[in-house]
Amino acid sequence: MIYFNGQSTLYKTEFYEPYQYYPAPIFAIPGNHDGDTQTQKGDAPDNEPSLYGFFQNFCAQQGEYVSPYRMSVTQPYVYWTLDAPFITIIGLYSNVEGSLDARGRMDQQKYLEEQMADADPNKKLLITVHHPPFSLDSAHGGTPDILNAIDRAIVASKRTPDAVLSGHVHNYQRFSRDINGKKVPYVVAGAGGYANDARSMHQIQKQLKDVDLPYQTTHADVLFENFEEEQSGFLRITVDKKAVLFEYFRVPFDNSPPDTEPFDTFSA
Repeated sequence: MIYFNGQSTLYKTEFYEPYQYYPAPIFAIPGNHDGDTQTQKGDAPDNEPSLYGFFQNFCAQQGEYVSPYRMSVTQPYVYWTLDAPFITIIGLYSNVEGSLDARGRMDQQKYLEEQMADADPNKKLLITVHHPPFSLDSAHGGTPDILNAIDRAIVASKRTPDAVLSGHVHNYQRFSRDINGKKVPYVVAGAGGYANDARSMHQIQKQLKDVDLPYQTTHADVLFENFEEEQSGFLRITVDKKAVLFEYFRVPFDNSPPDTEPFDTFSA
C-alpha cells in the first residue's frame, strides 16, 4: 500500500525506490489505504479519486517507465487472475472496509467463484486478499465478510484453495484450517512496508502471547500455528509441480542482515 491514501505522487518514494534493485515483475492488489480518500492526521490533502494512483501504476493501458527503475504494470483490473506454469493466483480487492462488493452487488464474488471453478485442477490454487479472514492481533482482527466470501466461493466452485494470503495487519501470523479434509494455510504477512520500526508492528492479543502453539481458536476447524510480532519480514514462495513451499524470513529493525534461515516454513 501507498500511505496514507495511495496518492500517485508518493509512488516514487514508497514503491519505485524501495524496489529499484528487485528485477522480477510485481503484481499487486490494492489495500484499504490505496482506496481511501479521507485525509489522515498529518497527511497532505487527497484530491485524487479512489484508487487513482493504483490504476496509474498497476493497471496502465500501456507499460512505460514512470521512474528510472521499473515500468508501470498493465494488470487488467484491481482484481485479477494470474495463470502461471504450476499455480493459479487469484488477486482480490477487499475495498476500504473489508468486503469484496458493495451492499446489493455481487460482481467480485461472482468473479471469484467463476475463476476458482475454471482454475486448472492440476495446478495449485492461491487466493490473495488484503484484509485477512483470520487474525488474532489486538489492532484489527479478522474480517468476517472476507471469510464468508471465500467460503461461499469454495462451495459454489467445488474447489478448495491451497492457501489464502493476506496483509493489513502489521505482523506475521499463520493459521491452518481443515476444509473438506484438506489442511489449508491462512497467512497474514503484513510486517513490511509501513511497519518500518518496532512501534509500527501490531501486537498479538495479550492472552495469546504465552500459549502453546498450535493453539485451538474459537473456530473448531482453525488452529493458530505461529506468529512473529517483533520484527519485520517477508514471505518467499517457491512453486514446482509437486508443492508450494512457503518460507518466512525476519528482517531486523537494527539494520543487521536478514535471517539466512527462515523463521517459519510450511508447504501446501
